Amino acid sequence: MTARSSAGSRYAASPAGGAGGDGGAAFFTPTGKARFGVSACTDIGGRPYQEDRMLSYPECTLGGAPHAFFAVMDGHGGAACAEFIRSRLFTLVTENFRKGDCEGALAGGFRDVEAMWTRTITTGPGREKG
Repeated sequence: MTARSSAGSRYAASPAGGAGGDGGAAFFTPTGKARFGVSACTDIGGRPYQEDRMLSYPECTLGGAPHAFFAVMDGHGGAACAEFIRSRLFTLVTENFRKGDCEGALAGGFRDVEAMWTRTITTGPGREKG
């Protein structure tokens, strides 16, 4: 993973791996699993601090099947909101998959994290239930 910063922006890149010229084999692991690189860029715009957050799980298992999970929290609710969601969303989506709700897992994760955030801002930080 390489990372660099420039004038308030942050760039990160992870190479897909493997050498070129091998007939496409660099895109697959020895077991035939596809692999790819992940890159991200953020720009703080006119603010002196970054409110956006991102989440990246390029290889994860949900519901017994391989998946990739990526999320961008835009920060319009402030840095605290974006960080709150970043730190909980994947766990909540995973829990919904474990309950057998594969089709509604993503929507359920967003619904659950929104309810948790709403409770936090109405009762105070560190006091959310559930």
